[in-house]
Amino acid sequence: MLWRETEKEAEEEKRHIIEAADDVALENWARGLGLESGSFDNYTKEMFVIGGGALPIVGTAEQVAEKLARLYTLGLDGVLLIFLSFYDDTVRFGKEIVPLLKQMDVVK
Repeated sequence: MLWRETEKEAEEEKRHIIEAADDVALENWARGLGLESGSFDNYTKEMFVIGGGALPIVGTAEQVAEKLARLYTLGLDGVLLIFLSFYDDTVRFGKEIVPLLKQMDVVK
């Protein structure tokens, strides 16, 4: 999960992270998971680099909250959060996104 003040800043950070990715490490990870079918495309690479292999959620705090709320509305009642800086981003998540989810009545 990655959010910044603007969507442009979030997308730029995402692009920077993807460009700096260790391709050899990604290939080894994919091989370890049995993903050797040749379908390891750019989108799959982005999923691993940004979301640890899960659905990457990127945007502003509002966009991230809206995407999480949409997943909740569709029946998802839990998510695994992956952050660049786990402690700092967990604190930021609590301050910046949880209040938005409470306003949307997704979090009590």
